[in-house]
Amino acid sequence: MNIPANIEREHIVSAIAEISKNGIPPNRQARKHFVEHREKKFPVKYVISIANRYANGQELPPNIDNIVFFTSNEAINYLSSKGFEIVSI
Repeated sequence: MNIPANIEREHIVSAIAEISKNGIPPNRQARKHFVEHREKKFPVKYVISIANRYANGQELPPNIDNIVFFTSNEAINYLSSKGFEIVSI
């Protein structure tokens, strides 16, 4: 599965606001790559997953049982194309 092309910057900003308010579930923590927004860091894949709910009505699931819905690199490239800063630790 690829990242849906109709996820726009405003969907991503809404996702970041929701994550900022509600926190990051333990199973959605990032290990390496983050979106940096207003001096806070958010997991790139979780941001895309939540942004999809704003764009398409459902959250994208985490990778499970070796099923990869989209990669971190795809999320990084997508977020970068929408003007977001990505940091890696």
